[in-house]
Amino acid sequence: MRPAFFVALLALLVATSVQAAHASDGEPHLRGLSPGARRVIQEALERSAVFRGLSRRLANTDVVVYVTEQIPTGVAVSDVHANLRYLTSTGGLRFVLVWVDRWNVTPDTRIELLGHELQHALEVAAAPEVKDAASLAACYRRIGYESQSGRFETKAARTVSHRIRQDLG
Repeated sequence: MRPAFFVALLALLVATSVQAAHASDGEPHLRGLSPGARRVIQEALERSAVFRGLSRRLANTDVVVYVTEQIPTGVAVSDVHANLRYLTSTGGLRFVLVWVDRWNVTPDTRIELLGHELQHALEVAAAPEVKDAASLAACYRRIGYESQSGRFETKAARTVSHRIRQDLG
């Protein structure tokens, strides 16, 4: 499936499933889109107290994170092994897509990368003005720095990566 088509299909799925999300108390804010994505989430929750804390914090926000192994459009795997993209907002919720490289990193690194991106999702949650890709970039220019053209980083996410690495031993 082509990445652009995948993202469009996912946005449509999100928009049509919001009512079900509101109807079910405790609907998870961290959702794997494939068995592999669900496995890395489960392993991260089992192995890292830092990751569990991030997930608990996320559950109290208006941000829902979809996790995929499908490489997003415009991402060169040689340059980056994970990223977060804003998808849409509807029904009082904001939806982001996190991609984590399945093939070019170790299982422990995947957990670390996912935690790093989860911290970024929490940064989005703390910025109610983020409603699209442009406002996401503006937020990261304000709270972080541009590590490469169009790619942003924060000190908090780098710290989370380090703490999860310590958790994993």
